Order: sequence, then structure tokens, then C-alpha cells
Amino acid sequence: MNPIKEKTTELLDLFRVKHPTSAYEQRLSHYIPLEWGQTRWTGAANSHSFILVPECKENKVPEPEAKVVNLQGILPKAVLYQAEIEKRELIDMLNEIPLIKTNETAECPSCEGAGRFEHWGDTYDCQHCQETGEIRTNRTIEVRDPEYVFTLDGKMITSDNIDKLIQAIAVSEAEKIYYMVTTGNDALLLFSLDYQIIVGLALYRPLNAELKIADIAARCISMQDLETIEVMRA
Repeated sequence: MNPIKEKTTELLDLFRVKHPTSAYEQRLSHYIPLEWGQTRWTGAANSHSFILVPECKENKVPEPEAKVVNLQGILPKAVLYQAEIEKRELIDMLNEIPLIKTNETAECPSCEGAGRFEHWGDTYDCQHCQETGEIRTNRTIEVRDPEYVFTLDGKMITSDNIDKLIQAIAVSEAEKIYYMVTTGNDALLLFSLDYQIIVGLALYRPLNAELKIADIAARCISMQDLETIEVMRA
């Protein structure tokens, strides 16, 4: 395997669902070729995040044989601005959050992660997962303390998603990280690695209001960029 193909595969596999447990996760287990912003990409996704890598002759993947998720449908309409994030500060912020042991979760097979399901035209709350869309497995893993969340541009992101972003930065060996100010989808945050690779993180809408907040903007983005974003949001 050539080095470009090898690195692309490693990046995609960080986000791709490798062991699907439902029909929906099966759609997330493939590489996803798509076009967005006049660029041809190869993507991979899970329920909470995705990555786009520019396609080239060396890393092109075949068209998927099975149905895949429509990544193109959730991407924003336009990128208005890109604000640089201090990479070292972001990594330090993540490392400051303690690790805890917990049972690994998987998508609920009854509702396919929706928390609800339809039967003969009626919609029912899923009792198998208590409407969460996830069930606990018997496998124990270490995760960042879920009482800590990150905020950026008035939006919350879980520490696990930031961890995934940091892993992508490490694999890609990106020198620069940018927060992409966008229009068209308020349900995710986009980040650019060296103006090439794109990582998308789904927003977190917590049920618990008593959370410990780590503010990315305050520590990782310059005042000049913050002022520019504020003008755009006005």
C-alpha cells in the first residue's frame, strides 16, 4: 500500500463503524465517496462524528456496494471564515480532563439509535434503551469524565468527540487546526486540518445542566478571530 493510501485508510478507520450491530450502523461501516465545495472527498462516519479526506489518484476508493449514509446532506451550505485554534492548548485542555472506567455502549438494535420506533404507522418510545438510543455492553473501557464538556461558538461538544479530533490531528500530522464558521447546519461543528482534511463533530445537548465547561475559544482562539466571528454572528 502506498503511503498516501495508508494514511487515508488510517484516518477513515478512526471514524468508520467497524463492528456494526444494526442496519443503520451497517451504513456507517463503509467508506463514503462524495462531492462538496467543488472538491471530491472520501468520507467515513459514525453516529457522532465524521471525516472527509480529499480524494486523489493515490487514495481513491471504489464506490460502496451497499447503501451508505448521506454525508453530503448534512454538510453546511457555505464556509464563511476559518479561525485558527492553538493545537497545543487544545491537547492540554483534553489531557486535563480525568479518565473514568465505564461500560462500553452500542447502538440500540431495537430502535437503531433513534430512541423511538414505528410500528404499523404509530411511533413508540423504545423501552429497551429507555429512549437513549444506546445500550450498555459488558466491555469496560476508559473514557473522559462525561461531566466535562467543551464549548465553542456557543455550542457544546463532548470530550470524546474532541478526543477523536485530536487523534485525527495526530494521524494526519497536521500543523494547523481551524474552526470553520459555516451556514446551513447548526447541528455540527466543522474543523479543518491544514486547510485539507475536514472533521465534523455533532453537537451535545445535555439533559444534565450541572456540567464542567472547558471553553475552547477562551484558550485556543485569538481575540481578533473571536471578534470577527462575533461580527459574522450579529
